[in-house]
Amino acid sequence: MRKTFGPVTTHNFDFTGNIPFAGRPREVISIVGNRSGGSAQHLERGAISGSTVDITSPAAWAGDITVGITCNNPEPNSGGFFSG
Repeated sequence: MRKTFGPVTTHNFDFTGNIPFAGRPREVISIVGNRSGGSAQHLERGAISGSTVDITSPAAWAGDITVGITCNNPEPNSGGFFSG
């Protein structure tokens, strides 16, 4: 998923409705940033909560961020998840 952000330190990606079969994010496998000017900063994975992934930066960061994830698919009748 790719999004454009204004200058913030936490960048939220909501994957609701973007993963087939009602899957949810499990792990961030890549983060690519294209900054809108200024010096480069380290972007890192923050919390994964439900269908939302947070990417954080040490100071306000603006520009495009692309996040690649692995996901889980719901396991029928158990309420749990298995790796998909």
